[in-house]
Amino acid sequence: MKLRSIIGILIVAWLVCGVLPVSVGAYVVADGADKSYAAAAEAMVLLKNENHALPLTSADKIAIFGDGQVYTDGKTGGFFLMGRGSGYFVPSETPKNPCDVLASYVNNGKLGGVYTALSESYKAAAVTGKDFTYSPTDEEYAAAAEYADKAVFIVNRTSFEGSDNSKASFFLTTAEKVELKKVCAAFNGKPVIVVLNSGSMINCGFANGRVDGVYADAVITATYLGIRGVDVLCQTLVGDINPSGKTVDTYAKVLEDYPSYKSFHENKDFANYYEDIYVGYRYFETFNVDVDYPFGYGLSYTTFDISDVTYTEGNGKITVTAKVTNTGGVAGKEVLQVYFCAPQKGSGNAVLSKASKELCGFAKTSLLSAGESEILSVSFDIDTMASYDDLGTTGYKSAYVMEAGAYIVYVGNSVKNVVVVGTHNEAELRVVKQLTQLCEPTTSFERMTFDGTETVGETSEFRSDLLHTPVYKAQTDVTEPYQFAEVMNGEITVEEFLSQMSNDELCDIAVMTHQASTSTKAWGGTEEMVEKYGIPIATSSDGPAGIRISTKGTGLPCATAQACTWNIDVMAVLGDVIGRECLRSEVDVWLAPSVNIHRYPLCGRNFEYYSEDPLISGIMSSALIKGVEKHGIACSIKHFVANEKEYKRSEMSSNVSERALREIYLVPFEMGVEAGVSMVMTSYNKLNGTETAESAELLRGILRGEWGFGGMVTTDWSNDSSLVNEVIAGNNVKSSGSEDKLDSTPLKKAVANGTISRSLLIENATYVMNLLAKMPDGQRLIDDSLVVTVDGTTVFEAENYTHKHGYARPEISKSRTVMAYVRATDRWTPYLTYTLDVKEAGIYILAAGVANASSDPNSNALHVYVNGVEQLSNFNAVFTGGWSSVNDMEIGAVVLPKGRVTLKVKSAVNRSCGNFDYFTLTPIKDAYTAISTADALIALMGDSKKWRGKYYLTTDIDLTNVSGQGPIGTNATNFTGVFDGMGHTIKGLSLTTSTEQDYGLFGKVKNAVVRNLTVSSSKAGDAVVGGIVGTLDPNSFIVNCTSHVDVTYNNTTKSAKGVGGIAGYLYAGSTNAGTVIKNCTNYGAVSSFSGGNEAAVGGIVGIVHDSGAGICEVVCCKNYGEVSGQGVKVGGIAGCLNQAKSGGGAEIVNCMNCGDVTSTMGRMGGIVGYVYSLSATDGKEPNIRFCLNKGDVTTDVGYESGGIVGLNAGANLDNCVNLGTITTTGKEEMGGVVGKTYTATNTLVFEIAKCYTVNGDVIPPANYEKPDYFTFIDCSTVTGSDLGSENTALTYGDGGYIVKDGELTLATLIPVSLKGDVNFDGKITAIDLLIVLRGVFNSDAAVSVHTADMNGDGKINLLDVLLILYKLLVK
Repeated sequence: MKLRSIIGILIVAWLVCGVLPVSVGAYVVADGADKSYAAAAEAMVLLKNENHALPLTSADKIAIFGDGQVYTDGKTGGFFLMGRGSGYFVPSETPKNPCDVLASYVNNGKLGGVYTALSESYKAAAVTGKDFTYSPTDEEYAAAAEYADKAVFIVNRTSFEGSDNSKASFFLTTAEKVELKKVCAAFNGKPVIVVLNSGSMINCGFANGRVDGVYADAVITATYLGIRGVDVLCQTLVGDINPSGKTVDTYAKVLEDYPSYKSFHENKDFANYYEDIYVGYRYFETFNVDVDYPFGYGLSYTTFDISDVTYTEGNGKITVTAKVTNTGGVAGKEVLQVYFCAPQKGSGNAVLSKASKELCGFAKTSLLSAGESEILSVSFDIDTMASYDDLGTTGYKSAYVMEAGAYIVYVGNSVKNVVVVGTHNEAELRVVKQLTQLCEPTTSFERMTFDGTETVGETSEFRSDLLHTPVYKAQTDVTEPYQFAEVMNGEITVEEFLSQMSNDELCDIAVMTHQASTSTKAWGGTEEMVEKYGIPIATSSDGPAGIRISTKGTGLPCATAQACTWNIDVMAVLGDVIGRECLRSEVDVWLAPSVNIHRYPLCGRNFEYYSEDPLISGIMSSALIKGVEKHGIACSIKHFVANEKEYKRSEMSSNVSERALREIYLVPFEMGVEAGVSMVMTSYNKLNGTETAESAELLRGILRGEWGFGGMVTTDWSNDSSLVNEVIAGNNVKSSGSEDKLDSTPLKKAVANGTISRSLLIENATYVMNLLAKMPDGQRLIDDSLVVTVDGTTVFEAENYTHKHGYARPEISKSRTVMAYVRATDRWTPYLTYTLDVKEAGIYILAAGVANASSDPNSNALHVYVNGVEQLSNFNAVFTGGWSSVNDMEIGAVVLPKGRVTLKVKSAVNRSCGNFDYFTLTPIKDAYTAISTADALIALMGDSKKWRGKYYLTTDIDLTNVSGQGPIGTNATNFTGVFDGMGHTIKGLSLTTSTEQDYGLFGKVKNAVVRNLTVSSSKAGDAVVGGIVGTLDPNSFIVNCTSHVDVTYNNTTKSAKGVGGIAGYLYAGSTNAGTVIKNCTNYGAVSSFSGGNEAAVGGIVGIVHDSGAGICEVVCCKNYGEVSGQGVKVGGIAGCLNQAKSGGGAEIVNCMNCGDVTSTMGRMGGIVGYVYSLSATDGKEPNIRFCLNKGDVTTDVGYESGGIVGLNAGANLDNCVNLGTITTTGKEEMGGVVGKTYTATNTLVFEIAKCYTVNGDVIPPANYEKPDYFTFIDCSTVTGSDLGSENTALTYGDGGYIVKDGELTLATLIPVSLKGDVNFDGKITAIDLLIVLRGVFNSDAAVSVHTADMNGDGKINLLDVLLILYKLLVK
């Protein structure tokens, strides 16, 4: 209650719902740094200035002492711009050394000289990121004093979240005393200037005669000043900035003078707030304890006079005005401060103890030139001066009262330097507001009073009435899930939206389960719920010194420094900076401000908090909240409440009287609620024995009941309280970065046993949904300006999405303001969703401007969905040179229906998609050349000038008995274009013997894409080495292709590198470009019997050769054809996997072989015949993962035969299963998983983990020693019964396989699109029927065979039309 409106100071609550976020515009980080600089400039507090020590002049020569003259970003030592923990930030600019900046002033005439030799000694001792200390030699002291007129000594301290400062840190350390004594002795009366670079107070006895042999003519603070802090300090020292900051804490003479001293240190499990309302200056003023520097104190390089003071009362308010005049010689600012003194206990009829002075308002002047004046006015509610009676001493228990008597009002420029300006009189006791007892201590302790002590905490009773929950309806059945957009558009209520959810889903909303792009996770439910219901999740970033994520943001002055400005306008500007940077970096919730009280100077987190005074804490933080939230960004005010000690913060209880709680510790939180804050974060500590997140009295009673807070309540990260108790108490979400803390199972069990009702879950989720509706993503759902009109070729910015996943956000670069950043983690698959208004239905080529700094092709793998149906999968963008180096990348063809369309770009599982700058949609007829006839295809085969183009098939092509066939692309002239089969088939392929080594439908391709194509052959010839492509050189992709070609290489005059059902040779060289085969299937037999010319033979690819930084990948491929060869490298998927020492890490992943593998010699495997790796870098070795072999492996003579790999010389195997039988009449080197292992390099240890075989041992048991360079983890023989029943996951692996139709199958193979849904809108309608009819009668029409071929005959005809019509009629 000790708050309410102060005109021009308190903030009006801002209602965010329905207000679109402010556009981030052209905001750049440098803008924020300028604002941070301006704030820091007003935070400098000059505590002492004698003997003309400051400002330094052009005539002054100085020597600089102390480790603080060098910036190292160490934990101790060096100049500090910030604290550690939540108060840390990633510098957006390279921090400077104070000594270097001061030295630069010599060149521009601001200083006469700097003794740089001494500074160089400090710099030589400093190591970036490390702690350091340096002690000058006696010769250096003498030389410095001989050179310099003045000494600058920088004292530095760091502070950490999670630990409190030591008692010793409050004073100069022994080393600092020694060094300062030597400085004073050497300078012998010449001015010594001490800079206090600390996040909390440092005792100033050294400046006031209490340290022998030490003096200081000037003392100035540099309290964690943010990114431009060094510039601000140095410019203040030379007078370019006139200090105008004021203290927000009291500098006591000794640590024991603080009334909280004993209780802070006496117990590790609790802290009794013995001092009660007498915190900080309230104590020192009331009990007349002498201090070094009082609250509200600060000097200037000029002087001010306060005159013409007026005092008026009216409409329940007191208004004080005064004229402030600059009476000095330089421009400066002054702060007008207003205090009151209420009738003290024992005065008249007053019975409540009170402080002698309490701040009730302030105002700061603009920059006043010498002689200039300004009239300031401060208003506050009379009822602000009320006191809370928690014990009923006045006869009105749990009430704010104005006791009878005189209320004296003071005005001045510090709590000490004030004069009486007026008196308000209360004739008799008046009840201002009657409340009920809440959060009273559960154990008794003594508290301080004006005339002694009294006991509190004996009458507390639990308020069970606070646990009442409204009744909501039971779960409703809906045909199609309601979408959150329907809530935003007013079509359904939040209750209706939540009523469709299961109890389990509602439970999942109560934990932070969704991965985010920032330093934290996100709110909104599980990934599945977000996609199912279109929930716009909310991401967050830590604070309060800026946004603490990998994207560099502005580092602000710490909260204490912000408060030292005493400037509300500065706080509003800083809030605007944070709001804009949150928008720019897709941060929805800023986890700040922190408004706990400086109860004691050694709390390790004080630098994150504002002051010992609750009013200035509330005023400054409320201005900040308003500045942030006007952008549609939520602030999470923290830590609610009484988190004034870091040591054992999760176990200890803060025991506080209800009066102190309401008059001191709750005040800034209530002011934040009045300012419109959207979220409250509970604290780690207990409050009076109860976890704050489990306190219904705190959350339901005070926060929601008394204050009317309608926002969301979250826990602090990874707190220790019970999720069930939290939800009961009114804490809506448990937040954490730790997976074990984010398990909703206890809540689900509580629902099942009746402890928690469905109504409570809906109430809880409602608060979460209301927050999400206010966030930028929620508002995007009703922002029509983000709808992209597709009319012909269309380009749109990637940042204009209407819905994002939590791990997708803008990435800021120097060359571009914003790019949509989509990066996955080990668990989450992020996406961006766009709303399109398509004017003409048809096939469009989707392309993008992509930046990719990863050489791993999987780092940019993505899927594309249209109206919820996948149309493109596993596109890979290549290395572009950096996360801001954008290249044009074609993704593929999509079918867009007319009207509103949802386009989703989603990362592949466990992979990232890079940074997107823009997307382009181009009608395929404008981007590609159509191939509709055999003649057109033959013409392409015969004209190498066309091999750079882009082509698509409009129909199946029959080349049976057509002459002129030859490969598209040769060794001399590679194919470097794009060929999209659009799901059609080229049949009758007939390639005759040739001198070309790279032989297939495509000979040799480089920087090329072949996709969505089926090839069949009646006579392939004896020179073919690949069913689709002969050789893939770097940056080439074969995607979604099928081969029915029987590949038989029998060329006795020309040796082939490799022979494969899809490709002969897959190569990634020294560049960062990858080479990939994905989602391809081979049905043809593959063999090579070339008369002594041994070739590696594979069902998908002959050789995978990774010789450089690029990565070769074979992903989600299946082989059903028999594979045979006379050599020693034969495999169901790949014959040979060969990786050079510098290889990037080749991979064969999610592949299945169903064909039998035979060889006349050996080294053959169900997946790979022979692995040979020279990899010397951990993490870059080849990998074979989640592969399944069903084929038998047989050799007549051979050796080294395995169900997965024949000879494994250096690959990791993970989660692979063999169901085939291994048979050899030769050596015993055969195994159910691996035939033989050895290493070609002795530098690495490889793993074979979670691999299983039904037939045979994992490796040969007889006469075989497992080498120490391979480790075998959880590998075993599996029996048939172990596979489980129908559609059950294989329990041995990570769920990579299921039993289907009585057989084990990969569960991760790509799903088949809905047959008949040719426009990909997720359903079959008359529109699909018309499109297929058009395709039947118009061969130029681009219709996908994948979805239109209803009877599986490989073509589109009237039978397909009839089948679609049948589906329509029987729906």
